[in-house]
Amino acid sequence: MRPQPPWHSHADGQPTEAPLPPPHGNPASRPPPPRATRFVLGGLAIGAIVVGIMYTVGGPGDDSADASSAPTTPPNAPSAGALDSPADRACTRLAAGSASARTEDQRVELAGLVTNRALRSVTPRIAERAARLSSAARGSDDTWRGAVDLLAGTCKTAGWSQPG
Repeated sequence: MRPQPPWHSHADGQPTEAPLPPPHGNPASRPPPPRATRFVLGGLAIGAIVVGIMYTVGGPGDDSADASSAPTTPPNAPSAGALDSPADRACTRLAAGSASARTEDQRVELAGLVTNRALRSVTPRIAERAARLSSAARGSDDTWRGAVDLLAGTCKTAGWSQPG
């Protein structure tokens, strides 16, 4: 008796259906989809990318010109002239240490302390200006002094006053 192909596996010896070959032979050699299908799929992909970019950049219904000029603050943020505790501590630490921070290492240390406190604040622009102070710590004297003055002015605008 000659060997039976694998599709002859019934116990009664009756042949079963042979497995169907893959359509068009090797799947890698299939013909490309019709031009209309490629056009539609390509258009959908491009549309999805454009919508994703628009949503990421501006958000739905967002007016970019207004959004860039207005600060974004959390709903529980204090109003102008009201300073929360972390901002008050950051401003006080800045005032206490800015005159004595003469070397780059001293500036970096002071900026780290001030920024650590300011990042816990919800007072508008305090954390943003403290981050700028940290960036300026390794810069020139003028860059450092400008960042210190900017944060000090923001502190005063928010209602901070020198303890004493």
